[in-house]
Amino acid sequence: MAMNRTLRAIGTAVGSLIPALACQAAGPALCEPDNDAPEEPKYMRISDEADNASVSLELSIRTLRPTRGDGPVVHLVGVAHIAQPAYYRALQSFLDEQDLVLFEGVGPPWMNVPEDADDARRQGATDGRIRFVAAAAEGVRRKLGEYPQDATTLIELAEPASRRQISEALTDAWGRPLMYHAGDGGFEVTSLGADGRPGTDDVLFSDQHPLADSEIAPPDGLQTQLADAAGLVFQLDSMDYLRDDWVNADMTVDELLGVGDEGEAGGEPDPLMGLLSGESFMAKVVGLVLKLVGSSEYSRAILRLTLIEMLGRSEDLMQMAVPAMGDGLWERILDGRNEVVLDNLRAVLDDPGDVRSVAVFFGSGHLPGLESAMIEQDGYSVSQTRWLPAIVVDFDSSGIPPQQGEFFRQSVSSMIERQIEAARMLSE
Repeated sequence: MAMNRTLRAIGTAVGSLIPALACQAAGPALCEPDNDAPEEPKYMRISDEADNASVSLELSIRTLRPTRGDGPVVHLVGVAHIAQPAYYRALQSFLDEQDLVLFEGVGPPWMNVPEDADDARRQGATDGRIRFVAAAAEGVRRKLGEYPQDATTLIELAEPASRRQISEALTDAWGRPLMYHAGDGGFEVTSLGADGRPGTDDVLFSDQHPLADSEIAPPDGLQTQLADAAGLVFQLDSMDYLRDDWVNADMTVDELLGVGDEGEAGGEPDPLMGLLSGESFMAKVVGLVLKLVGSSEYSRAILRLTLIEMLGRSEDLMQMAVPAMGDGLWERILDGRNEVVLDNLRAVLDDPGDVRSVAVFFGSGHLPGLESAMIEQDGYSVSQTRWLPAIVVDFDSSGIPPQQGEFFRQSVSSMIERQIEAARMLSE
């Protein structure tokens, strides 16, 4: 009876968030159909122990080397956005050994500014950066009672997930450092503007409208809620991105959503993005369900089993999710972001300098396309595959008899199959 209630609770959550879960929490499985792919998995697999004592989701690191010449070694490193702490420790150790890391992270609109951008666009991006820094400073004050005294302290005291972006935001869109100053119970963030000299062109936070609570302390997103409920941790809270040799090789949110300079959007993905950010009503409902699910080790293990099974059917789930994403969004999520990575990677391959090893640290669904491009266009071949366990369910320690665990996995698989069939019927 208890297991049935747990199954129904998890079913409620999963049924509500399948498109978003497939897109983000199951991000490593964003897979495009590949009819020529061998049966043996390349970047993600479900592994069962021979004695049926545990089941795990494993992700790989695929190493590619040039077939001619002596160009840099390229490691395609798949990542799960929520996983167990040991998984992220192993990833961090591996990535820290590389000369360059190209990582994913859809950034805010102010992140990428074209080299030919005019001063008006640069000021708009600078306004966004100043506001982001100000929100981080206000967040520290709410947590510790006072504003950080300098920019270095601001980064150190900020939440781990935002430290990299704060560091990037502390440079204005003209390439000059922002000035952060705290004192007398307040603070100011300043850019010297287009001319780079103190005066009337300065861009100040104090000239902007007040910060909203949602900017200072945004609600936990879907990934964090899932991680907490499943007894796992969120990637951005677990990895240290503050490395000089780490480069964000991704789109901004405006680029991803197809929003042009004039603010014209391509699709209508607001419900999906609201669920991911935790701001929508449905996100709050799902969050309540996940809190109930995460109330015991038994139910947390059951949720981990659910995540493992969902990732195992990710290709089918993504086909369900595509219609909810709006016209063109899926192409931008996969192909568009891959183009950004390849542009960054090929700039290094063309002029490696002292770079002898590059890691592409992205959701695994991006990596088959990147691997194919490198093999077909850049003269690389795969030399090694290393597997890391990301999510593990040990039946003995979780109190789940192996037979019951197998029954639950079959039940989840059947539930997913019904969801897929229902979506298929609606699309016909």
